[in-house]
Amino acid sequence: MAAATLPRLVAVAALLALMCAVAVAQVPAAGGAPVCEGVDQDVVNACFKSFGEGMKNAISDRHLSGGRVIKVGVDCCIAFGGHSCLCKMKKVWKDQGKSAQDNVQCVREKAC
Repeated sequence: MAAATLPRLVAVAALLALMCAVAVAQVPAAGGAPVCEGVDQDVVNACFKSFGEGMKNAISDRHLSGGRVIKVGVDCCIAFGGHSCLCKMKKVWKDQGKSAQDNVQCVREKAC
């Protein structure tokens, strides 16, 4: 049982490291995405766009030292399922009159 949960724990740890990483050059919020304290804005932007299109996975930029940027996959439900930032996202979508995000179970079930 413990061996079966290890890959998931590693994935969650990697996502948390990605979310909390201090970006070399912090990017601005894009496409109406909210700014969330303590979360890499690239991840917020990517998940906001992905959730808004009815998908739970996103590709986010990761800024490395020396100005290098790589693409990383993010399971947005793991990244934001228990985070207050998802409530900020839901408010923006409601204000915009969008509903595609309701196709994503973790968004639909998040009580704000």
